[in-house]
Amino acid sequence: MRRALALAAALCAGPAGAQDEVAVWTLSLEGEAAYLVYGVPDSDDGRIALSCRKGSGRVTVMAPVTHRVESRLDPSGRWLDARERPSPWPVAVSLRSGSARAELRGQAQPDEMNGGSTVEATLAAGSPVLLAFSRSGRLSLTAYGERVEEPPSPTGQAAAFLKACG
Repeated sequence: MRRALALAAALCAGPAGAQDEVAVWTLSLEGEAAYLVYGVPDSDDGRIALSCRKGSGRVTVMAPVTHRVESRLDPSGRWLDARERPSPWPVAVSLRSGSARAELRGQAQPDEMNGGSTVEATLAAGSPVLLAFSRSGRLSLTAYGERVEEPPSPTGQAAAFLKACG
């Protein structure tokens, strides 16, 4: 899943000087994967990202939170939490779109760029919460008591993304 996160971040990656630009939803359906990312184009500011392998029927939702799980880097280069457990760490994730909600077991990994954590959870592309997202464009993720919610995606983008996911 690190590859998916890196590719999703790459959709928004670019020169650091673009930080004053406005965040937008970007849909990418090229290759074997599909991505729907909310962030500032041509920057490293990716706020929420959905990804899937086309036709897989599974979608991964990722978002940064300010909560920091890791406490230290061990000599082998693994991030460890305060109880010496290596990343990724389990986390309860709630996704919501309108009245539809999904309670998921997700994972958290260090977000070295922002100092917090990146949270991700995977669910079926046909789940009620993602079907509601395809109609409304609205989606929020809650983990560690923090809620990540962005403006709705443009009409049809969420539906096109989920259609590609299968």
